[in-house]
Amino acid sequence: MTRVSTAALMAICALVLSACVSSFLNSPEAQGDEIAVSPAAIEGEHIRNYEAWYYVNADGTTDVTLEFAYDFGGNFRRGPYLTFPIRVPYDSRDDRLFPITEVTAESPSGAWANTYISTSRYWMDIRIGHEDHPDYNGVETYRVTFTVDGLLNGITDAQVPGSGLTGALWDEFYVNVIGSAWTVPIANVTIHVDGDPDVLPISQAPDGTVSVGEAAAPPGVYCFVGQTGSTARCASAVLSDEGATFTADYVEPFTGMTVQVAFPPGSVDTEPLLRTKNDLAYIFALTPFTGTAAGLLLVGGIVLLSRRIRGVAIDEQYAGLTPGLTPTGTDAARVVKRDYKAPVAVQFMPPPGMRPGQLGTLLDERADVRDVTATIVDLAVRGYLRIEEVHKRKKPSKKPDYRFVKLREADAALVEFERELFDSLFASGDDVTLKDDIKRRFATDLKVVQNKMYRDVVRLGWFRSNPNTTRGAWAAAGIALIVVGIGAVIGLAILGPYAFIGLPILIIGAMVLATTRNAPSRTAEGTAVLMQAQGFQTFLETADGNKLRYEEGRDIFSEYLPFAIAFDVADKWSKVFEKLAAEGAELPEPTWYVGYYPVFSPHFGGFGNRLDAFSDAANSAIAAKTPGSGGSSGFSGGGGFSGGGSFGGGGGSW
Repeated sequence: MTRVSTAALMAICALVLSACVSSFLNSPEAQGDEIAVSPAAIEGEHIRNYEAWYYVNADGTTDVTLEFAYDFGGNFRRGPYLTFPIRVPYDSRDDRLFPITEVTAESPSGAWANTYISTSRYWMDIRIGHEDHPDYNGVETYRVTFTVDGLLNGITDAQVPGSGLTGALWDEFYVNVIGSAWTVPIANVTIHVDGDPDVLPISQAPDGTVSVGEAAAPPGVYCFVGQTGSTARCASAVLSDEGATFTADYVEPFTGMTVQVAFPPGSVDTEPLLRTKNDLAYIFALTPFTGTAAGLLLVGGIVLLSRRIRGVAIDEQYAGLTPGLTPTGTDAARVVKRDYKAPVAVQFMPPPGMRPGQLGTLLDERADVRDVTATIVDLAVRGYLRIEEVHKRKKPSKKPDYRFVKLREADAALVEFERELFDSLFASGDDVTLKDDIKRRFATDLKVVQNKMYRDVVRLGWFRSNPNTTRGAWAAAGIALIVVGIGAVIGLAILGPYAFIGLPILIIGAMVLATTRNAPSRTAEGTAVLMQAQGFQTFLETADGNKLRYEEGRDIFSEYLPFAIAFDVADKWSKVFEKLAAEGAELPEPTWYVGYYPVFSPHFGGFGNRLDAFSDAANSAIAAKTPGSGGSSGFSGGGGFSGGGSFGGGGGSW
């Protein structure tokens, strides 16, 4: 056996060890480089080659062009689709936006290249092809262009600890050019990143190139490929006079490719496009612009509304006259806006010749059901009809029916609305009941009567126009403003965080709606009569039975009762006479009302209670819906890695 010297053995071992170390250090696993895969070995649906150009503009936008050959692998498809993130988390308060615009698509190979774009809160999907033509199972080429905003970042010393540099260091394009949402493998990837003449990547070496993995101060170009977090390098990353170019032989499905390119600081608008995570807070954002615009709208609207109210919604009065008085003779008094604080003098009788329904409409500017009921009682007191209680049993009930008995025909003494009411009550005969006759058919007639009551107060010169029509127009204007305001808020919200500007329109609309009851304004004549009516109302509310004794022999109770009903003080007025009757006063017994007991009998709770029961029954009956007229039915940066950049996305076929 031949002996080998110790020195020779050591030399052989050193050579073997050196070869092993060299082999390990040059392996992809040791270097973190991309593992090459032959595109010819890829089976099924995939992209044969993929090339993209990212052209950075000074305003922060990036123009993107994608060209790729899509191999459908024998599967019949309409075309490819691309998916891009348009909103990603930024911090605890805001999201970062990447708005995409100006999307176009074409197919150099002649395939269908219609674009179908859909967006959600976080993603934009771009489908290319034709929804009615799933014709492709071979290889087709496509070119897609679009513009995306907000991709670049401004890097400062705070983001690069220990760099020894201060201030703004560089502007950085750190983007997932292939996102991890791709469902098919991609071979032969080439990425170009460049900028306009004022935005060029930082050059690192005299020859204009930077080798893969070389340290950068400031950085030059880097490229990573693989799963999110991978530091495996791409096949190449070169910076030249034509910009930065990156290549990768193969990108697996659901992995990605990320590139980094540095630009001189301040050469690009790197302000991130942020939007609060709370969409409501975003669209109603209060900024100097929205606050100023909204404030001007609100102040202007309030000024216009105030002028409108003062012009048409404030009563007039005669200047220089005691409230309630009207000019005498041929002298015309000057008309001014009403002083609502003027005292009201007590009046011991109603305005001469005025009907309770007229005064009730004047008081609250509404011809309501109570005014109609007051008119019915007034017609009874004046001898046109009689009201009778109808009890089904021998004992009186607390809720009887009521019969109206016609005593004489309507005549010229009745004003228009009184005649309409009288004829409507007795349309089916001269003897009618509330429940069986009037309740079944009076709803339509009630509207006619009320309209004629409104016409009557205009005829008397108390209002310039129908109060109900004026009130309706005012309410319609308020509703219209609210609708416009809602439309403005929605439209401005679509445009951006400007919805706050539309709120004043809503507020003004609500103010108009809230002041609807003030819309009908009385004339000076109407205000004078109003002061008399309010003075008489005060008398009915505060009447003293002892003073009324001087009116014995006159049925003042019946005479003034219809006015008390219209003024909604009938209960107080009745109690005055109940007290007088209880004290033994001789009171004329009304003949217009027939009940189980006489009107001023101490039995059955007094006439006040009976009158309340009648008023409730009458109001309910005359306002009841007529069958068939409406109602409802009972039968109804500092380091990098793959996936570490912004943007990204994915794709596949559909």
